[in-house]
Amino acid sequence: MPAEIYRDIFTHAAVATALIDKDGKFFFINRKFEQLSGWSQEEIEDTLSWRDLVAPEDREKAVRYSGELEKSGGQASIAPCTLDLRDKTGRHLPIALSLRQVPETQLVIMSLTDNSVQKRLEEMLRANENRYRTLVENLPVGVYRSKLEQPGGFLWANAALVRMYGYDSLDELLKNPVLNSYANPEDRQRFIHELETAGSVRNFEVLQKKKDGSTFRVRVNAEPKKNREGTTEWVEGTVEDLTAERALSDAGLWKNRIGGTALDSTAGICICTTDCNGTLTFINRVAIQALGYTADELIGTKTPLVFHPESELTARSRILSEEAGRLITGFEIFSWPVAESGYDEREWTWVCRDKKTLSINLTVTAMITDSGEQAGYLFVAKEITEMKQLEEAFRHANLQMSGVIYNLPDATFAIDHEGRVIAWNRAMENITGVKAVDILGKGNFEYALSFYGSRRPMLIDLITAPDEKIQEWG
Repeated sequence: MPAEIYRDIFTHAAVATALIDKDGKFFFINRKFEQLSGWSQEEIEDTLSWRDLVAPEDREKAVRYSGELEKSGGQASIAPCTLDLRDKTGRHLPIALSLRQVPETQLVIMSLTDNSVQKRLEEMLRANENRYRTLVENLPVGVYRSKLEQPGGFLWANAALVRMYGYDSLDELLKNPVLNSYANPEDRQRFIHELETAGSVRNFEVLQKKKDGSTFRVRVNAEPKKNREGTTEWVEGTVEDLTAERALSDAGLWKNRIGGTALDSTAGICICTTDCNGTLTFINRVAIQALGYTADELIGTKTPLVFHPESELTARSRILSEEAGRLITGFEIFSWPVAESGYDEREWTWVCRDKKTLSINLTVTAMITDSGEQAGYLFVAKEITEMKQLEEAFRHANLQMSGVIYNLPDATFAIDHEGRVIAWNRAMENITGVKAVDILGKGNFEYALSFYGSRRPMLIDLITAPDEKIQEWG
């Protein structure tokens, strides 16, 4: 091929590229390099060293990188180095720098890739990870990640779970198999069976064992995280200590004044009772502090409806009315489900006196006397505002990330561990003709159809595939 054609290909290459002589000076740069750096060929060739364009704080890093190339005699393939380039105006640009020796010459070919989008994504990921960690570490419930196979092993847990099980540190907890935390080993089998058959575990109440051997009851919610082969890699879940709630139920403390004193001392649990018509007969100190009312304002005059926003009550009324075949309104929104199933548990929003809102998990049960007559209703609420904030943080992070990816100039798509498409940006839509709404969430190599006309593995599938699977694909 004539030298002019090679030079033309080099000049119009889509990657910023330069040839550097043995002294580090620019011998030749292409148009993309001019666009990225702001320097023209006339200004830079045979005048500036490539190190002159490196930001001062990264020059030592750049020198080490070029030294690795020299040590290898120019023959080794060295991974790109990420650093900041200083353009003609002095602006810093994040780039990925790659140096390669031109065979049988003293010239080095340097290529620069704009790394600003990647750096922004990494910064967002770090920020979101830090935000996630902060929220999780401050949650009042335990959050964990563990292996599924017996005897199981904790991979990570937040501070609340470490304290809950009586350990001095996370490292100490990680040394103990998950099975050791079950008071009855058969409950662990029951948990695994429900996880595998139902796909998740919801409101699983079980007796657990602390480091010192003492037992306590918890409520577990968990779901498996699977790879694209359908194998569970780990289990993520939350653990809620039910000691306070069980004490209320087992001791029947609502019956007398002693019960009122104990209910007032139940940390973190909002409790109130009503008569059969829904009028409040008791509200504990935790609920009073959370809601901002006084007991005199509520007892004997108000119902728990006063704590709930009208929009949620209307929506719940509509659902219950459809189930009952008749209109369910007012206090029946709480009492009718209890009459049907014995209790009602769900998430609600409480509106405080100062209009601040709280996210709660509310359980309503009937209070029955020793003679079998109904005395009223017991409302037990646990605030879950921080957990809702965590969910919102994840949702916001996902929206941020999807917005960045969708507007990347390069055609980009992403899949999860199960091979489902989770990102498909505008550039991908343009080159394939497939809209994001038509492919998001689809698996079974759906993304390959646009390129090969058939469902088959692509390069992206090799990243997480085991060696035997790669050999099977050929």
